[in-house]
Amino acid sequence: MKISGLFIIVILAYSGIGYCASNFVADEAAMSTQEKIKYEQQNADRFIKEQVDLLAHQDSNVRVTAAFTIDNFNPKPPIIDNRERFALTALTKLLKNDKSEDVRKTSAFTISRIATPKAVDVLFAQYPVEKNEEVRVAMITGSWIKDLPHATDLYLLGIKDSNQTAQHHSAFKLGKIKESYGKEGFGERYQEVVNALLGLARNKMREEARTGALRALKWFPELKEQSVPILIANLETDDRRIRKRALESLGQLRAKQALPLILKDIKRSLDDKIPRYHFPSDLYLAAAYIGGKEITPILLEAAKKPDYVSRQLFVAFGQLADPRSFDFIYQYVNKSPPRGLGNSTTTYQDAICALGNLGNTKAVPLLRKRLNDRDKDIASSALVALTNLNADKLNKYYDQYRDSNKRVYGCWLKDFQPRILPMKELIKSLENTNMNTAAQG
Repeated sequence: MKISGLFIIVILAYSGIGYCASNFVADEAAMSTQEKIKYEQQNADRFIKEQVDLLAHQDSNVRVTAAFTIDNFNPKPPIIDNRERFALTALTKLLKNDKSEDVRKTSAFTISRIATPKAVDVLFAQYPVEKNEEVRVAMITGSWIKDLPHATDLYLLGIKDSNQTAQHHSAFKLGKIKESYGKEGFGERYQEVVNALLGLARNKMREEARTGALRALKWFPELKEQSVPILIANLETDDRRIRKRALESLGQLRAKQALPLILKDIKRSLDDKIPRYHFPSDLYLAAAYIGGKEITPILLEAAKKPDYVSRQLFVAFGQLADPRSFDFIYQYVNKSPPRGLGNSTTTYQDAICALGNLGNTKAVPLLRKRLNDRDKDIASSALVALTNLNADKLNKYYDQYRDSNKRVYGCWLKDFQPRILPMKELIKSLENTNMNTAAQG
């Protein structure tokens, strides 16, 4: 009887989820910490070896599933990730020699996710001789090597590829290396990287590839004199993807010379029956990051149109931190939160965060009310807002719950949710003393 590929995937996926669970619960009480770590490490290594054995299976569906399972294997410290040690050789063999295109693509992607220098060397050696475009793209798109300087040479090959998807991802990941490691991440190849990105950003014949280069330029502020004119020129295109990436970089680079054109486009989007920007959220963010007193009145005009109120609008207000936006944001947060199936609270959460960025203590009672909301994301947003309030009388109570002294623009909920209860307890303990005094300001 032939077992379907889908059935195999399901079985292996479940076996992967529970690779170290068998018999562990029963033995846990009798084990020391070091014994538990050793036990889990042995289970993890055994699991990888089992998948490696399946890489040699005669059924290509099984080989694909095994490679996919190795890709998704993600042990948490202190368990060591031994995929390079046990799986890289077998995956390399499949990448070079397997007759199945799906097997080779999955192997390439998995090797890129192993992300060690040896894994990158395998891809770098295979890339120039690989004739299949989809396999080359798989070598580039594995997300876990984006910050590895060792991959610079691989991405310089990818940025010259005939395939635009490979070019796009290579350009973007060169930008990520720059973000994480600076010029030093490229060593002697820095100027070659710069020339490749600027050349691709100017290439009007390769739209998809160009978006990757435009996006990467935001991490090269030292190139502003060269890159900003290129980015501004790309605002004139009809391709929304290109405009979005150009705006994103112009905002991050704080390109003042782009602001008049951006504000003009926001006004056009409000007035035109068929605007070039059907929904100008990208414009809001770019203008806010660039900054300027003239921005808030225009955004408040946009806020009068319900269809133009978005999470990006509130992130922009939070970035600007202009007191003139307080009344609008306060009224929005003072409404009942959206409830029910199909109603997202994302925009509401960012409105709460923006309210906290304005530093007005009049918002404290409302934010404390939202801190008790039954929706944990809304409660988390209120906590972010309270910790971001720029009121000296409040900051000393919230400093112990900050990650840093930097204000947060937008909502980063995952890190804040565990702190809701401690914050509620703190506020309760101060209910009749300092908090009331501070809130009245």
